Amino acid sequence: MRASLIEKLDQLMPLFPHEPPGDPIAVLKKRGYLKKDALIYRVAYVKNPLTDKKEKMVKVVCTDCGESAYLEHVPGGECRCSGATFGFIDPADKQAKKSYNTCICPCCGRGLTARHIGDFKKIFELDSKQFLTVHNIEGSLAVLSWIATKYADNEGKVHYGYRGFEGVAVVDGTLVRVKKYYKFMSSYSWISEWEYCRKYQDELGGWDNSEMIGWRKNIVEKSNCANSALCEYMREGDSKDKGAFPGRYLQTWIKHPQVENLVRQGYSQFVTSVFTHATIIDNYYSSVYQISQTGLFINWKEVKPLRMLGLKKSESEIAKGCTLDEILLYRKIRDKRGVKLTAQQLKVIGNDNRYFFAWAVEDANGYKVPIVRTLNYLQKQKKAHKGDIVNASYLQDYWNMLYEIYGEMVESELYPKDIVEAHDRMVSRKQEKESAELQDKFDKRFKELEPLCFADEETGLLIRPCHSQLEMIAEGKTLYHCVGGYAKSHASGGTSILFIRKIDEPDKPYYTLEYQGGKVVQNRGLKNCARTEAVKHFEEKWLEYIKTIKQKGNKNGKRSNGKKLRAGA
Repeated sequence: MRASLIEKLDQLMPLFPHEPPGDPIAVLKKRGYLKKDALIYRVAYVKNPLTDKKEKMVKVVCTDCGESAYLEHVPGGECRCSGATFGFIDPADKQAKKSYNTCICPCCGRGLTARHIGDFKKIFELDSKQFLTVHNIEGSLAVLSWIATKYADNEGKVHYGYRGFEGVAVVDGTLVRVKKYYKFMSSYSWISEWEYCRKYQDELGGWDNSEMIGWRKNIVEKSNCANSALCEYMREGDSKDKGAFPGRYLQTWIKHPQVENLVRQGYSQFVTSVFTHATIIDNYYSSVYQISQTGLFINWKEVKPLRMLGLKKSESEIAKGCTLDEILLYRKIRDKRGVKLTAQQLKVIGNDNRYFFAWAVEDANGYKVPIVRTLNYLQKQKKAHKGDIVNASYLQDYWNMLYEIYGEMVESELYPKDIVEAHDRMVSRKQEKESAELQDKFDKRFKELEPLCFADEETGLLIRPCHSQLEMIAEGKTLYHCVGGYAKSHASGGTSILFIRKIDEPDKPYYTLEYQGGKVVQNRGLKNCARTEAVKHFEEKWLEYIKTIKQKGNKNGKRSNGKKLRAGA
């Protein structure tokens, strides 16, 4: 920070308000916030008029209606360390309840959370809500956030309070972050005065109108941000999912004042979408707004709203009625294909189909997709199939399979009468093709691994490579293990699967061996059982046999055998 700015901030900080304007608690309650309550309970001894003796009961107090009642005491567990504190019988369902259980207030009938007084000291927080205020401090605009809190004491009485949290201020053309706390890890320490931060970081997340209190247009108009259109942005920019971002807006307005032109023409939600697209998550999982990225969506060299959006006067319908993503797609299709979609067509495309059409414009396996025809085709197929299966991704999947099988986009096959039937047919053809290709790989692998075949009369066992995927699946089903999932890895040479059989039962699965890197990775029998001593002895003899044929291959100078063995390793 420059010295003049620091001097000005030192003068302004003591003038920052310690209380929000008006009665924010009443406003928030009226808007439906701070509504959480609890049923606080404690032990009480009540005199029984029949026995004239005091009996142990539980006194409950509702923080909502303020009424109290006495309920039947339920002892807790013998060990308090288990968290089994005593409870009470809920008259609504006759069930025993304890702290943090949901129960019904016996006085007003509202569903509440039970809280034992031992869970807190004097007071505990029932509910809280952040809200936003705007201030003119000696001509400098400040947007501050506060936390309103609803408390309850151990007598069940409710108290309200609020404290300053953080905000932003525009001072001498610079956006400054201010806060009223210190933070260490996840712990907050509240301070009495507002302080400024030397490094700016936007922490004012998305806000909607219900969280804004005391926002009057004349406050902004009499400040150094008179022409910012901040109030208009906050009023119209709070879309349901994202909310408005006052910090990002002021930061953008300081660098690009023409952003107010977009807001005054009704593009506040568009601006908010740009902020969202220009925000990344850094290594510490916090949001970082990159103002330079806004140039990808808004042409800051222009001042007229439509030109800033990359649109012409005749395209005002698109600008007014479409989201940022829809406008970006419209521009891409218009610029690359010369096709101008209507706002209605863009709405039909929607988020579900947007990525498909972006792919269709850029690539689509080298096919120049007729955009309007494809959109109409999708609508027709959705209607025919009631939209249950058919969408743009479904069509894209069909086209990709078509390209994979034929090696090109066969135009006569692109728009079948029934996309579901055609898709299923293409899936079958793809599976047939993949099965044929996989079997070719299995045949090659068998020839590579054939030198590893071995039979031993002493143990009565033999070993041979797998012939096919079906044989591998059958092996897994018979022995109840997962060798069937190794088919592609075996066929591609990633590992080697061999079958151990009894010589007198060569077709009956017995043990399955995986061989990789010159070692036995695993050797399992029925239900993944371990090797018997006989199988272990056979495996050792087989490994010795492999060493022998390797040595013979090396002595004779035959590289083919060695190469095959390495491929099967």
